[in-house]
Amino acid sequence: MLTATSRKSGFGLPTIIGVALGLVMAASAVHAQVQPGEMISAANAYKVKSLVSPGVYYKVRQGMSMRVVKSGHVDWPPPYRRS
Repeated sequence: MLTATSRKSGFGLPTIIGVALGLVMAASAVHAQVQPGEMISAANAYKVKSLVSPGVYYKVRQGMSMRVVKSGHVDWPPPYRRS
């Protein structure tokens, strides 16, 4: 006679919460790497790898530089606004 052993597998709620908190903390650490006013060049392009598109990252690695600015609201250009 075969008996099935009950073995609990999978992730529990504490594990899921721990992973979620870890991801949030890691994301905030990435954003904390760049500050407004900082100049990004090929030497420190790694700081913006997860913040910009692959094309922009490639250009920075190839010599393009960019200055980090404070985020803010940008209005639509006049031709695209609803009247």
